[in-house]
Amino acid sequence: MTNKKKKDSKSIGGTINIETPLSIRKGTEEEMAVKKVANKRYHIEIDTGRRYENGRKILKRELFQGTKIEAEDREKQLKKEIQEIISEELKEIKNPFHGKEETFEEFAERWAKQKKHQVGPNTWKTYKGILFNHIIPYFKGCQVSDFNADLVEEYYYTKAGIKLHQHKAILDGIAKYAVRKKFISKTQQIEITEVKPPRWTKKEINCMLEPEELAKMLVSIEESVLFVPTYLAIATGARASEIIALRWSDIDYNKKKIHFTKSFYIDEDGELKEKRTKNEDSRAVAITKRDVKILNQIKEEREATENDLVCLNSEGEPFRVWTLSRNFSNRMKAKKRGLNITLHSLRHSHITLLLYEGFSQRYIQERVGQRDERTIKSYTHVIEDKEDNRIEVAMTKIVPYQSQKK
Repeated sequence: MTNKKKKDSKSIGGTINIETPLSIRKGTEEEMAVKKVANKRYHIEIDTGRRYENGRKILKRELFQGTKIEAEDREKQLKKEIQEIISEELKEIKNPFHGKEETFEEFAERWAKQKKHQVGPNTWKTYKGILFNHIIPYFKGCQVSDFNADLVEEYYYTKAGIKLHQHKAILDGIAKYAVRKKFISKTQQIEITEVKPPRWTKKEINCMLEPEELAKMLVSIEESVLFVPTYLAIATGARASEIIALRWSDIDYNKKKIHFTKSFYIDEDGELKEKRTKNEDSRAVAITKRDVKILNQIKEEREATENDLVCLNSEGEPFRVWTLSRNFSNRMKAKKRGLNITLHSLRHSHITLLLYEGFSQRYIQERVGQRDERTIKSYTHVIEDKEDNRIEVAMTKIVPYQSQKK
């Protein structure tokens, strides 16, 4: 390698050739691959054209859920994003002092604009609230170039007592973005990401664990619009957002299964929108003969079509998660009941009672659409992990509801 060639190379998260930055290095086209790893799950791996200091390739990897065509489209999108990032970085190299006087507030808002298009609507709603209600007010008046680990550590301990893992994700993301835009050094960014927020102790959720109590509670709301979503929450352990998006066509009466494929959310304009389930995994949940009978009876009474929603409010309109949850909690807190429970707590009741019945953690994890097995393990430390196919018997115990109607 000549001295001139060494001079033309510069490290941008790895060593690349500045003279040909926007093209994927020759030969990498064959190395790009979309590999199937499971049903509708593909592993995408792209050579970024960069190298670490030791010469090893820097690869962009992603696990994609969807069809092969969608995975290939995602591969093309990632390739385009890599090209755009490199192009942006080259502009910053030509003018490394650009924007050094920008305030943290201005920079965080700029980070937010690009982040909005990289996460789901619910995640973005959470990020937006944390950023504009907590982070930006705290760091107001700070310059981006002064953003460091000490300030971040002080922020975490000022906010101690609340769950901070998403706060950390945002601050780490801003730090990474600041390095890319040449406002802070890579060392500053690493120090920021190494700061850990105070440990947060998860509050114990009040939930009903006695089948008799669940049955009594269901009978008490039998004539209410809350009955159907409550019944489904207990019988399936599904999330409220999934339950309110359920249509009659999603229920297979012959195979005794409910298919959860989508959920509802509220967008920034307050409109009710439909999307895939939280973890983007469609799942079929087994129900009992009694469940089928009760649901079919409700459908016939309403004279509902297959495309109609299963859960409707008092005005015959779709439920909104927050409204449904609030109404349920208020109804349970009424003097006659005095129950301090939430609709979401019924998901906890479902999981815990299945564990007590001997179902494996893996089975329950797939049934309720929970990817992290640690969440299931947290419900109890005394249930052994063993297979059990007694779903009909178990579900009868969990939802021992008997309609008072003749």
